[in-house]
Amino acid sequence: RINAFIKDYLPKGSFFAGVFGYFDFERNALYFINCGIPSILLYSPSFDAFVEVQGEGKILGFVRDVRPLLKPRKITLAPGTALVLTTDGLLDSENIRGERYGKDRLRKAARDSLAKPARAIADGVMDDLLRFTENRQEDDITLLVMKIK
Repeated sequence: RINAFIKDYLPKGSFFAGVFGYFDFERNALYFINCGIPSILLYSPSFDAFVEVQGEGKILGFVRDVRPLLKPRKITLAPGTALVLTTDGLLDSENIRGERYGKDRLRKAARDSLAKPARAIADGVMDDLLRFTENRQEDDITLLVMKIK
């Protein structure tokens, strides 16, 4: 329905990149469909590492019937797990030398604050980004951080 609304009612060329999800806290699971978010990272305490859990999906608004292009995913959320989702506005931010912020730097910035609450992880990533870009931001940014206790 959202795809049809974007396609039919918003100005030509409009699109939506996002994630639709459902948390099942009784089963410690997240069911989601990725609609074009370029980075969904899951910190796994058992591996002590960030793993990409992108899922398959396309940005909404470009095709009439998006259903065949969407692939639901399920991930288990063990205690100590952290989710870090962000848009290309953060990943593609550049410093004055033209270097991109990228996923590796995102992983490092998030890891540096993993012992803290989710808000502090997000603040740490944003502080690192602003230092990296010398407070220059040319695109919108969405950053979502969640921790499972």
